[in-house]
Amino acid sequence: AVLALVFCWRFRYAVFAGDMGVKYLQALTFQSGPLELDYPAKKFDPLGQAFPFEPPVVFHSPKGWISVWLNPMVLFLVPLFDRVFGWAGYLMAPFLGGLLSVYGLRFLGRELHLPSPNVVAPLVWLLTPLLFYSLILWEHTLAVGCGLMAVAGLLHSLRQRETPHRAGFWLGASALFRAEAALFAGLLCMAVWWSRKKHVTLKSMVVWGISTLSLPLLWGWLVSWMARVPTTAQVTFPYQSPFSPWSGHEWGAHLTKILQTLVEPFQDAPMGTLEWGSIVPLAILLGLFLSQPFQRFRWVGVSVLFIAGVALASLQLTTEKVFFAGILTACPALGVTPFLRRRPQTKTLIWAWALGLFLLAVIAPNNGGLQRGCRYLLLPCVFGVFLVLSEWLRMNRAWKWTVGVILLLGLAIQIQGVTVLWNHKESKEVALERMVESKPDFVLTSVWYFPQEAGRIYSKVPILWARTDPQVHAILMQTESIQPKPDFFLAVLPAASANEGNFHLPNWDANRNGEFGGLPIFEFHRTGSTN
Repeated sequence: AVLALVFCWRFRYAVFAGDMGVKYLQALTFQSGPLELDYPAKKFDPLGQAFPFEPPVVFHSPKGWISVWLNPMVLFLVPLFDRVFGWAGYLMAPFLGGLLSVYGLRFLGRELHLPSPNVVAPLVWLLTPLLFYSLILWEHTLAVGCGLMAVAGLLHSLRQRETPHRAGFWLGASALFRAEAALFAGLLCMAVWWSRKKHVTLKSMVVWGISTLSLPLLWGWLVSWMARVPTTAQVTFPYQSPFSPWSGHEWGAHLTKILQTLVEPFQDAPMGTLEWGSIVPLAILLGLFLSQPFQRFRWVGVSVLFIAGVALASLQLTTEKVFFAGILTACPALGVTPFLRRRPQTKTLIWAWALGLFLLAVIAPNNGGLQRGCRYLLLPCVFGVFLVLSEWLRMNRAWKWTVGVILLLGLAIQIQGVTVLWNHKESKEVALERMVESKPDFVLTSVWYFPQEAGRIYSKVPILWARTDPQVHAILMQTESIQPKPDFFLAVLPAASANEGNFHLPNWDANRNGEFGGLPIFEFHRTGSTN
């Protein structure tokens, strides 16, 4: 609670930039309907061809309002808290998701008969990025909490010989929040079914499957129904699936498109191949986690995953590779420890190695602030650290210190991540204020995420966005037909584009004037202009 209060006080003016700003805008549309906003760049772009947002934010210039296709489930909760707590209510939903995750870990620990789950679960919250994501407007903690409740609930239902309908509801809710969290929780559930196959009946599996699909099905039906009501269409649900056209009118197929998001991580190659290459061994190891017949093969899986993890960690990990490296390095920790209870030295060695390599993946080049990569690994990270801490008291002194240092390093990484995020947001706020004060005719950028970061000024300063340098030049040529011609504009461009040798505009003089989140800001004055 103290950390949350400090965070809210510090973050008040900078919290709604970037991804959180996009979600904030969508939450506003849920409360007041589509935002009736003029297109400030219509003087330079009357047809709205270079609208100042690309997905996940879409600017509908003919209608004059914006919508987004981000998953809105968490944002349905936000207006309820906003009415009670004001702007701080926007942070309540993720914070409660963190609490739900702690409860789910406690529940899971009891079902697995792990020692001291009441103590270990809050420590996991503190020592993993779960705390970080509990303090920002993202849906990851809610997805993790629902996923953990699904696994623990399934264990409980099978042990008590009850129908596992509640476990299915939890898994369906997790899928509505984050597909990758539900995928990992689903693999854990498959392991539970396999390990408890003596107690499984066809009825229980059918009930679990129907209850799992019920929430996504209900959501798809509700959206389709609301979209057919003239007074609420595009108002209560200004939500567009990533698989739908930007027009947002094909609501009849909305259910299919929502269900497609469950396989979204496997759409692209070769990344999809890498993901399958990590998910398949993960599924095998998790199947072995709660079962006994295949212990003889455990070292084969460990060896393969060890080699793959080291190979990935030895690379200069990019943002995209963090996701895959983290899953591969987490696999041994999740899969082998239950079979090594009689070999504590080997067990703790593998734990320390897996956690250390996992943290290496987390702190790899990551755009600062733990913003990328780690959030997609949140559930396996939380689950793995929970198992480590549960076994901590059984370790010898040397390994207790080793694991303790690694986990404290994880806490330090969180603190550093929050600090980076604060500094980046506040520095960007300063840059945005300078942009407004300089009164440019427009701001030109080829950086796809800049409009999200600059969302607070887009109604004050026209923002023209183009994907490539040729498009940038085309837009500038189009502005030449405007009367009076613009004399001064700002350009926020990546380093390669902003290089004087690669980006030269005839009849314009360029001067560098500051930066925005590491991106150079250039002032362009028309040659001979008195501005």
